[in-house]
Amino acid sequence: MFKQDLIHRRSSRSRESEGGFTLIELLVVIGIIAILAGLLLPAVSKAKEGGRSAVCKNNVRQITLGMMMYVDENGDYFPWCSDVDRNRAPDWMFGGHPSTDTAVQARWKSVNYGFHAESGSIFTYVTGQPRVSPHRDSYTNKFDVYRCPSTGVIGRALRVTYSMSGRFDAGDMNPRGIRSTGVVNPSGKFLLANEDPKTMHNAAFHPGLDASAVKGSMTFHNGRANFGFADGHSESLKSKLVIDILSARRGLDRVYFDLTYGR
Repeated sequence: MFKQDLIHRRSSRSRESEGGFTLIELLVVIGIIAILAGLLLPAVSKAKEGGRSAVCKNNVRQITLGMMMYVDENGDYFPWCSDVDRNRAPDWMFGGHPSTDTAVQARWKSVNYGFHAESGSIFTYVTGQPRVSPHRDSYTNKFDVYRCPSTGVIGRALRVTYSMSGRFDAGDMNPRGIRSTGVVNPSGKFLLANEDPKTMHNAAFHPGLDASAVKGSMTFHNGRANFGFADGHSESLKSKLVIDILSARRGLDRVYFDLTYGR
């Protein structure tokens, strides 16, 4: 009888031990889950950024095609790149702010901060809506096509996070601006840039170590940035190449910016 009772108790303890996890086993499982989460989260984050990059690239393409439509209907001339509050009729973008304001987040809330797409020369070609003059502060962020989805709070404050090549402007040699037939190798010349919003105080960008754009990271799309070219196509370029171009290394600034290079 005693022997049978002992066997019964051992059998009961065995069944109890088989029915649950020990503390060590639970800690091991939790540790494995944490490791897997750590491995998966960067991949998920990279995939999400890839989606935002696709939206941004589509924005660049739509704006670039809007510029090409402007060229077709305006005597073969490109719109002008803009300067801070210059606001001339051919300027692709109105508005702008002093460069010192970009570093002061409190100033981002000002109605005078940022850009106004609705008053720019290409607005109708990009959105299909009538151009608005004077600009309307109530239009802030009503037009998502002008804003990269990866630019966050400062991007929303700017309203516009794309810049036009500073070479597309009027001057003593080109008082009416730049004619498309005068651009050598347009498929290789920058027209529009997905610029770092921290360096934007006007909606134009230039190469050179003294230019503001070269101080930007250009890495927000998994180490890449999106560009539109003077023939209407768009590309995603690696940040290292972009910095080399903007820094005028190995003559790359001439290749991508000099509109007469290659004759």
